[in-house]
Amino acid sequence: MKNKSDLKRKVLCSLLAASTMGIFYSSDALAAQVNGVEVPENGVITNEWLNTPVNQGVTFRQTWMSAQGDKVVIATHSDVKNLITGIQNALKDTSIVGTMDKVNAIRQVLAENNIVIGVVGGEGQLDSGLTGTLTNKDLKEFVNLKDLVDDKLGAGTSDKILNIDTTKEEKDVVIANNGDTYLQVGDDEKSPVVIGLIGGDLSVNSGIGIDVKLNPDSDDSYQIINNEQTSINRSGNVNNDLVNGNVLGGVGASAAISVGNIEANALGILNITLDGYTNVTLDGNVTTNVYDKANLGAFANGGGAIAIGGTANSTVITRSQLFDTL
Repeated sequence: MKNKSDLKRKVLCSLLAASTMGIFYSSDALAAQVNGVEVPENGVITNEWLNTPVNQGVTFRQTWMSAQGDKVVIATHSDVKNLITGIQNALKDTSIVGTMDKVNAIRQVLAENNIVIGVVGGEGQLDSGLTGTLTNKDLKEFVNLKDLVDDKLGAGTSDKILNIDTTKEEKDVVIANNGDTYLQVGDDEKSPVVIGLIGGDLSVNSGIGIDVKLNPDSDDSYQIINNEQTSINRSGNVNNDLVNGNVLGGVGASAAISVGNIEANALGILNITLDGYTNVTLDGNVTTNVYDKANLGAFANGGGAIAIGGTANSTVITRSQLFDTL
């Protein structure tokens, strides 16, 4: 059994894993959105748009992005040299103490340099147990994790995590025929820096379940958060054009992330289990074109699955193609 501090650490790890990926595409959405703000109808995200007054006042706004649209083009521009120098200075700054202070300093550097953390071509899915840790009213009577996340990671972070889910907590998502996705990174003039790209869908399942046991001498308990399995099944082709810039890390198709095999107790009355299970399937082709101005590293063009004690599956039924286009 774990203590309260261990519980918070486990839950925050799950939330941080979920929040790593940030830009989402939805085939039935009318326009791209970033942090709930609609971008131009052409779905093009630029430095100028990111820094317009409508987006001001949002902590680390450039590094926590969720976009939906029938086409997403990342046309931001970043100076890699300035980025590296800024990160080095933040790490060397002796006035910044504490791990989270260092993390926040680096996040500020990423924001100032218009770095995009997370581009997802399809749907983003979070299980209701994970979102429930931030929204469940019964849980807030014992511990307010929403406030805790915002306090540790910056105001508004919890809302940005919740915005990762574009499926409205639907646990079994089916995208029918012609559910194609299209991502473009950079153009002839704009050279973005993207950390983490998923061409298809992203499903994150924590498998969180929470029971309340008020009397330690009794077997009576009641459930406030129920864990559930999730899935996304897409019929369509995934198209990724990496025209210019730098993409570090990602997969061409869909990705599944789960956390499991964890039990904890908080406050002596909350029994927590994490038993995540998720499955993503793409019935279609994956085509990624890498042009001569683009740099790509730590990238696999098929599907990706990460299971930390849980179960995660990613399947591509037809074929995956990666082209180096000169």
